[in-house]
Amino acid sequence: MWRRTPDGWGYSPLDQITRENVGELRMVWTRALGRGSQQGTPLAYDGVLYMPNPRDVIQAIDATTGDLLWEHRREVPDSVGDGGLVTNNRNIAIYGTRIIDTSIDDHVFALDAESGDMVWET
Repeated sequence: MWRRTPDGWGYSPLDQITRENVGELRMVWTRALGRGSQQGTPLAYDGVLYMPNPRDVIQAIDATTGDLLWEHRREVPDSVGDGGLVTNNRNIAIYGTRIIDTSIDDHVFALDAESGDMVWET
């Protein structure tokens, strides 16, 4: 499900951040992302942010510290262009212990969520 609801609304019912305390928020970490068009939405699960990057790169980032836990760089064929939306990676999914993604050369693949190792590709 994208953005928490079937219609993609994206509203969170959590109440830790309110109109009264929003001004007290501060940045606790930041991380540079890969080169290229960034249109991906991080997938937050069990304290980890799984971030899709251009050219089939996925990063697992500790949501508390911002530390890189692992990075998977799928081998992209030379025949795939290097610009525009062709290198874009918008969203990923999680199923059990697998991060599921689609590749820029028309494959579907799964990574182990803990290690970033390729589990299968089709």
